[in-house]
Amino acid sequence: MAKRPSKRRLGSVDADELLIYIDNEQPLHRRKTAIFTSLTKHVCRGNFTKEGAAKAMKYLADDAGKQYMREFGTGGNFSVAHRKEVASELATQYLGRLKMCTERGNCGDLPSEAVALLKKPSCKPGGELGRATKRRR
Repeated sequence: MAKRPSKRRLGSVDADELLIYIDNEQPLHRRKTAIFTSLTKHVCRGNFTKEGAAKAMKYLADDAGKQYMREFGTGGNFSVAHRKEVASELATQYLGRLKMCTERGNCGDLPSEAVALLKKPSCKPGGELGRATKRRR
């Protein structure tokens, strides 16, 4: 299976490689989807922060780096800075997808479970997102 290029280039080749690896490995991609759904629950409760999202994504980046090294052995020596860069990019991706869903109604990039949570009447996006992510009625 050919690797697809990332939408946005990160600061280093290693960070780009790790981000592509996360998207192309099914177990890691499923875990990223689960994290997106979990973050959506925090958005609905009003206690979402970008730092919290980056921290959740950092755990994914750490595990992806370890798995990459086990699978390939060489190359891709992912430093803490690379993993933090990937975690920050994943958090930014999530925020972009969330804003697109709440502002424009285009929820195709979010997991279906997250979209279902956002459509519940009890969901009141708040916290750090503020007015930028309030749902259209």
